[in-house]
Amino acid sequence: MKTPLTIFVVFMIVAILVMYAFCYQVRYDEVVVHARWGAADEGDVVRENRLHFRLPLPIDDVRRYPIRIQILEHPLIEVPTSDKYQVNVATYLAWRIEKPLKFYQKLETINRAEERLRDRLGAVNAIVSEYRFDQLVNLDESKLKLQQLEEQAERELGPDLLNDFGIKVVQFGVRRILLPESTTNKVFDSMKQSRDRLAERARSEGKAEAKNIRSLAELKSRRILDYAESYAQGRRSEAELVVAKDVGVFSQDQDFAIFLEKLRAMKIFLGKFVTAYLSSEELMTPHSTLKLRDKP
Repeated sequence: MKTPLTIFVVFMIVAILVMYAFCYQVRYDEVVVHARWGAADEGDVVRENRLHFRLPLPIDDVRRYPIRIQILEHPLIEVPTSDKYQVNVATYLAWRIEKPLKFYQKLETINRAEERLRDRLGAVNAIVSEYRFDQLVNLDESKLKLQQLEEQAERELGPDLLNDFGIKVVQFGVRRILLPESTTNKVFDSMKQSRDRLAERARSEGKAEAKNIRSLAELKSRRILDYAESYAQGRRSEAELVVAKDVGVFSQDQDFAIFLEKLRAMKIFLGKFVTAYLSSEELMTPHSTLKLRDKP
């Protein structure tokens, strides 16, 4: 004999199964497309967070789709740049379902959506070929064009994905750029050539600067020598005038003039500690030999 408790438990289980089969609830982070016999319209897009009535499969099909942003990463692919370098580029796409009904009609599932998005990402990576290598990889941030590349990819992807699948592109980005060995060798060769050019330019500038310095030094030297020569010439002219005057005076009595010059020379060479004594004959004869003795 069944007890009332057993009957109550069975009744509750049956009620739960019936509610599960004929009712559903929409969570805050999702949207539901309630299709009947595989067909749905805008009125079948359910967003209210409450219990909704449904018929069991295959009559009613309730598809739940997340409304949060999802990230799809694309693996590394080798792409040529506009200046003939090869780079491996890995990209990502942040997206969300903007039009649930179109998404259901075109794709139905998230897995199928990711397959289509990977195909589109593979095609849009060709945008990299429009940029030079130094616009993708550079220590100078002002020369990088990654942001411009990403914005261009968003403009090309966004309208098509929204119109075709009801998917909104939130952000497209380049998450990684790697260089193949061949490109690395080319980069090293290019860097070496660049450094050689800088070194040659520095040497040329150094030679030009040295030439300018030598030219300036030679110019200043010539100016100094010209000034010295001019000054010396002036002094010689003054000396010649003085000599000419002295010669005019000395020519009146050459012997006496020679005598005076000897006395002056003796004064210079003998100094103040030597005294010269001359006799009257010697005074009268300037050419005589002078007798000298030390001063007591």
